[in-house]
Amino acid sequence: MSTLLLENCDHLDERQFELAIRRLADSLEFGNESSPFVGTGIDYMQSRPYQPGDPIKSIDWKVSARAQRYYIKEYESLKRMPIYIVLDTSASMAVRSGPISKYQVALQIAGGLALSALSRMNPVGFMAGGTRKLHYRPGLGRSQAWLWMQQLRQVDFNEGTALSAALREIGPQLQERSVIGILTDGHDPDLLESLPIIAQEHDCFALHIHDPVERGQMGAGFMRLQEAEHNKQFVAHGGHAFADPDIFQDTCNQRGVDYCRIDLDTPYVAHLREFLRRRNQRGR
Repeated sequence: MSTLLLENCDHLDERQFELAIRRLADSLEFGNESSPFVGTGIDYMQSRPYQPGDPIKSIDWKVSARAQRYYIKEYESLKRMPIYIVLDTSASMAVRSGPISKYQVALQIAGGLALSALSRMNPVGFMAGGTRKLHYRPGLGRSQAWLWMQQLRQVDFNEGTALSAALREIGPQLQERSVIGILTDGHDPDLLESLPIIAQEHDCFALHIHDPVERGQMGAGFMRLQEAEHNKQFVAHGGHAFADPDIFQDTCNQRGVDYCRIDLDTPYVAHLREFLRRRNQRGR
């Protein structure tokens, strides 16, 4: 059978899996973006000249006294930014050289991002980036987030990649500017073409999940291998890199997509938290 429960791989039961996701969510600051809009809110933003029809209660009396004309206080308007999480569920994500796979790490990060965003009242949607059909529109329900997280605890070692197709499907459905987070190992050959298109209209970031073996650190001789998603066979050496992450990173940098690389052999939580903090400082 090609489908394997992830809980059998990482020895986490349902309760342990939930606790791991909640701990990660508490460590992140995602969905706490500053609003570029003005209107009714809490945080003072600026004062502007009074215009006919403005409410008298909004007059800034101190500024008006100094300027000898009426000014209105404006506050930062609360703006809920829809967030889409697109997770690569293709077979290459489940291949691993160590005790944990790219898929397991990506799923926990996706869950942590979702709960962190929901705690700040940002609607969260989800789409699988493989051939399986799994799509949830943005909403504020935690039960919906937990539902797709539990459904994703199954990985199919024969699943093909459809990440670029998922991005092309999401784009026309979004009626307002949204945040789109992509978690992938970057093996979709069409991703570099579809990513710049959706990045023109939306705030996108990519989390590049990387296994040590892809950097040529396997420590083995020549091997005959089979590509997980397309079943193509090839010969490689354990000391040669299987993928070049710089190509993916350069494309993201050129197209205004925030890029963060997650290496499985190094602690990633602090690195990811700093990446999200820098995004927030830039108003992303």
